[in-house]
Amino acid sequence: MYKGRTVLCTGRMVCTAGRTIYDRFIRDNHFYPHTPSGEDDVKDIRKAKFFLRDCGYIKFRQGRYSITKKGSTLAESFYPVTFYLEILHYFVNKYNWLYSTRYNETMRFIQISAPFCFYIIKMKADNFISGEELGGVYLRAFPSLAEGSNKKYGNLMIVSGFSYIFIHEIAFYLGLLDARGGRKIIPGDFEYRSTDLFREVFQWKV
Repeated sequence: MYKGRTVLCTGRMVCTAGRTIYDRFIRDNHFYPHTPSGEDDVKDIRKAKFFLRDCGYIKFRQGRYSITKKGSTLAESFYPVTFYLEILHYFVNKYNWLYSTRYNETMRFIQISAPFCFYIIKMKADNFISGEELGGVYLRAFPSLAEGSNKKYGNLMIVSGFSYIFIHEIAFYLGLLDARGGRKIIPGDFEYRSTDLFREVFQWKV
């Protein structure tokens, strides 16, 4: 999801469709802008297909994607709030946050601690704040994660990993954060701010 728009695909998209989605929704927020040769070159489309397939909206048979009965029902009776909550549940609880990253298994704890990750957004991201600063908050809460990593680079790995794995690839992807900073080299160069959607979705009793 980028700038309030959910990027989803059903069926077998041709290369030009993948490029159109990339150019319209993704390119300006991508760390390394490129011209995709096909839909599978766009990670955000792959993630959307995982959701649609795993939740039963599409199926893959004989090299082709096709819509299921559940998918047809969704198209006929679409309830945005219900559908978004299903997307949120999937990417928080079922999707592997380490997919397509090179971070080691130590970083899986970030997904296990998801409620606290979202609480950091609530407490620290009312105004724009860098991904690095948000990662620093997480590190101070769980310093032992760095101790279980490479001693020299442990702190850096936790801070950058939190910024990339959770802040950019989950919270920003799901429309829970706005971002600014242009096309920078690393996720920590971006600044993030919680969105109205975040405040509507999460209700805190702490």
